[in-house]
Amino acid sequence: MSSHIPLGSLLVSLLFVVTLVTTVSAAQTPSAADVCLRHMTERLLEVRNDYRAHLFGARMNDNGGISVLTAGRMTAAVTLPVTGIFETRGRLTSELVDPLVESYRVLHCRSLEVCALVKMSVQQKGGDASIHILGCAPHTFPRIDECYLPEESGGASGNSSSSNSSSAAPGTLADVSALADLCGSITETTLAEERAALQLAVGYDSGYRSLLQIAGMMDWMLEGFSTEATRAVRDMVSMLGKLHQIPCFIGQCDSPKPPAVRP
Repeated sequence: MSSHIPLGSLLVSLLFVVTLVTTVSAAQTPSAADVCLRHMTERLLEVRNDYRAHLFGARMNDNGGISVLTAGRMTAAVTLPVTGIFETRGRLTSELVDPLVESYRVLHCRSLEVCALVKMSVQQKGGDASIHILGCAPHTFPRIDECYLPEESGGASGNSSSSNSSSAAPGTLADVSALADLCGSITETTLAEERAALQLAVGYDSGYRSLLQIAGMMDWMLEGFSTEATRAVRDMVSMLGKLHQIPCFIGQCDSPKPPAVRP
């Protein structure tokens, strides 16, 4: 007896397979928000690693690459060995305050510039964006194309209603706008942590340099004291041994001894 599969069941099975393949492909394809988030965090990490390299230095590692001291995951921000500010020798900590404060100011400015660049990249694709943060020097950067949204998803027009934004699919203006807010939150948290780390590093460096200075002064004093004190004692003993050679110019020195009187 020959068996056959009904045409309706075959169509249902085929539709299920197509739906499953489409769902898996969509799940494997990152959304625009995920791609933008990755680029944003990479740039913020590059700024932080460059800041840490100027403070604590960067070294060649065993693999031939560059490792920033006290930094976490490495990026391409630092490509050459760097001598950190805290590695400066022969200086007091008070003399390092100016470059340390300037380095933190650069970190603050560059972090805010990344967030501003993300916001400006949502509105327009390609070209350069001029950014001027209050208290920072103006700079021009190429826009992040991965953060751009086409007009049909509401990225370029910026006039989509709140109902469309609330029900927006992943990768639309609502997601990238949320990334801009997330960038500000990440920047504030990072700057607060870096301020605390800088305060701790300055306190440790100040105590360490002061201890080295006191140790050097004590060593110099002990070495000089042992030499000078020994020489003074030797000169005193030598002088006492030569006192009998001093001539006497008073009458008592040449007067004869009085005769012994017997009772």
